[in-house]
Amino acid sequence: VPSVAAELLPGLLAGFLDARPGVTIELVDTDSRSVHAMVADGSVELGIAGVTDPGSGLSLTPLFRDPFRLVCPRVHPLAGRLDPVDWQDLDGERIIGNEAALGITAQGYQALVAGSALKARNVISLLALVRAGAGVTLLPRLATVSMRPDLVALPLADPAADREVGAIMRHGRSMSPVCTAFLQELQAACDKGF
Repeated sequence: VPSVAAELLPGLLAGFLDARPGVTIELVDTDSRSVHAMVADGSVELGIAGVTDPGSGLSLTPLFRDPFRLVCPRVHPLAGRLDPVDWQDLDGERIIGNEAALGITAQGYQALVAGSALKARNVISLLALVRAGAGVTLLPRLATVSMRPDLVALPLADPAADREVGAIMRHGRSMSPVCTAFLQELQAACDKGF
């Protein structure tokens, strides 16, 4: 998923490739649904994404949990809050829907986005829409680490507003030695808190 590709993998991949001359890796950043599809059809050996659907033929090895944040312009009335944002605080706000936030099952959130007039899949597009005043959005914390200073990412009061990120593989398929080594390094980085 894009947040992992942009924030977690660059340093990890650089070190991994330095230690293994001749190894080539293709990094594809896309939403969880597309990652699942690419692993399922065999076009990639390993994906890093959110939870898989039961019966998909895929397995998930948990790596970390990533809490969602409310992303709004620094000039937004909520931007100066000192306490976490409740769902009720978002009544009347235009919520820009996105693939990452589909996993938020809190009823308060589902009611807010039920009639969302605007959705975007790409994090860069989401941030540009928020910057332009088209609304606010919810993104995983990792996706907000490198935001420009004209936006803020506020914690949410609902502890269930998070996503589990894991390594996605096909059931019953052995991984290559290179992929196995990469997964071990990835797990170690996640265990340390990257």
